[in-house]
Amino acid sequence: MLFPAGYQETKARREVIENLALGSKATVIATIKRHCPEVKFDEDENFGAYDDGDSCIEFIIGTDEDPVKTLSLELHGSVRADNRLNAICGDTGWEVFDTGSGEFVRFNGTSWE
Repeated sequence: MLFPAGYQETKARREVIENLALGSKATVIATIKRHCPEVKFDEDENFGAYDDGDSCIEFIIGTDEDPVKTLSLELHGSVRADNRLNAICGDTGWEVFDTGSGEFVRFNGTSWE
């Protein structure tokens, strides 16, 4: 799951969190397309998939909320998908939250920790 920069430091302050956002839906989609030009979004642009044959990233906006506050995703396959996601986060300051571990994670070049 992706969160806007600053979420981790302010998660205890509800009034601040409610105002944090990744950006407008159009900006979020444009950012994804800049790093994953092959991504295909559905008609409502709530679900998109990038697939290069060896790896896949599924982007789930899942709502018509604008601005977009969070973005769920699933990564499958090679480290190339990790590199794409890492580039998106580096460009935007977005943070990756691993729902399995319940922690924010960073990409170290070969895996998320």
